[in-house]
Amino acid sequence: MRIYTQGEGDNSVLYIHGFLENRSMWDFVPANSGKKVCIEIPGHGDEPLFVYKDMEELAREIHSDLKKNGIQPSRIVGHSMGGYIAIELFKLDQSIEELVLLNSNFWCDSDLKKQDRKRVAEIVYQQKRLFLETAIPNLFGHREPFKTEITELIEAADQMSPDAIAIASIAMANRNDNTAYLKKESRKILIIQGEIDNIVPADQMLSATEGWNTPVLVQSGHMSHIEVEDKVREYLN
Repeated sequence: MRIYTQGEGDNSVLYIHGFLENRSMWDFVPANSGKKVCIEIPGHGDEPLFVYKDMEELAREIHSDLKKNGIQPSRIVGHSMGGYIAIELFKLDQSIEELVLLNSNFWCDSDLKKQDRKRVAEIVYQQKRLFLETAIPNLFGHREPFKTEITELIEAADQMSPDAIAIASIAMANRNDNTAYLKKESRKILIIQGEIDNIVPADQMLSATEGWNTPVLVQSGHMSHIEVEDKVREYLN
């Protein structure tokens, strides 16, 4: 798996993009201090596709490649699906000092959500473009101001193969429930939550973290790094 770095220093921060995205989503985060490290999920962006069954398997591949390249992140930031992967990396490496979940969660899918993901895996072979044109706008809490960004995201995701989308969708459905683990490690975790996120509902996140973590709420949908870019950059720096 290819690793992209920017900046110098011993302090490395690993950024993992979400489903249908690529490493360019992190362009808004400067490498102010230390090393900015980005990867791409297989089949996304420029990364070749290989078959993986769940987030745990993918995390093991990433962890191995980081070690081979002598990269030890002190912090991992994951957006959406990237957050699911980041959690598994966090579990693999006890030396990671902080985990940041951006518009992501730590529970497993409901049976209904798993069925939805399996339907996506089937639909994209026949109606990929229609799926993208429906799914991507729904990620935004406010669509009107971000028409250009939505179009660019659709066009970029349209370059992905149906296989890449299907494999990622099924792997997300197979992910672990990490609630108990993150509750135990809550002092190391920052959660940035969109108040009007259709994918990760704020009320569900607040209920799931009650008594052990207080998510940072921002006025956005699932794409906080676009809708409230300056605010998210402030929390990540």
